[in-house]
Amino acid sequence: MRNTLINRCLIAFLLILGMTNCYSSNNIWRDFNNNPNDENYERCLTQIEETNTIPINDKTPIFKQLIIDQEIRNLFKLVESGNKLASDLCFNLFPVFKGHVQYIEFFNISLGKLITRDAQLFMELLAKYDNVIVGKYTSFDGLLGNYGNDFDDNVNMMIVETNKRLESLRNLNNCNNKQLIKKCIDYFNKRLEFLKRW
Repeated sequence: MRNTLINRCLIAFLLILGMTNCYSSNNIWRDFNNNPNDENYERCLTQIEETNTIPINDKTPIFKQLIIDQEIRNLFKLVESGNKLASDLCFNLFPVFKGHVQYIEFFNISLGKLITRDAQLFMELLAKYDNVIVGKYTSFDGLLGNYGNDFDDNVNMMIVETNKRLESLRNLNNCNNKQLIKKCIDYFNKRLEFLKRW
């Protein structure tokens, strides 16, 4: 009797474990967001590369997993916390969502926040994807200067954020791409001038 009860409990446990594993592997982006490691990064990157050649819609796995299942929000949280793998994936998502302006805007906002969180990482990724992604699928201005809806029509908030981003870039000491840093600093200086006149 006791062995039967133990066997039933063991079977129930294995069924639950199997269902959990089945569920988690159905959404590779959820797996990545819960455990952002190299293996999950590679799975997501493979899906991105497979999707780059087809137009996305609500039936496309990457769209279902990121947008419908709302895993994109968790990815953005990882990006904004300074996670290198998540930030790299976010840059790689630009070509997938080409033509979907609202998502491109969200990628810009999330990656732009990285400037104040980890300017070194932002500059590494910008150097890596400059002229490959930036300039082709998103604009330099959109990536650096889109602060999000919270800043709309609030010039003072935009000035404060511009100064924060400018200061973060000025404090970079050991970045290899001095010319790209200068380009970003020049961009923010001009933006600051414009905002102060507004």
